[in-house]
Amino acid sequence: MGQVNLVLKGLDYVSDGGSFTLTSGVLERDPILMGAGAATANGALVGFVVGSAIEMPRGIRINVVSPGMLEVSEERYGSFFLATKGVLKTCWARLR
Repeated sequence: MGQVNLVLKGLDYVSDGGSFTLTSGVLERDPILMGAGAATANGALVGFVVGSAIEMPRGIRINVVSPGMLEVSEERYGSFFLATKGVLKTCWARLR
């Protein structure tokens, strides 16, 4: 609910035509074992963005991104996502 509350409070502060970009996860569309709770949270956030996008005033936009697992989470959660690389590691390799 933190990101939802951020948008609700931020509506009074964001500029006309501004945007909110929220961060979710891939579990809403690519579930893993023991990930039902996280999949539920991811799906709820996506649902909030889709539903609220048509209600945003003053030309404000709202988006949600799901970047995949962050490199800092690999040690703890990497065994659940064997087919992926950490986002920052992948980006860093491309910059080299």
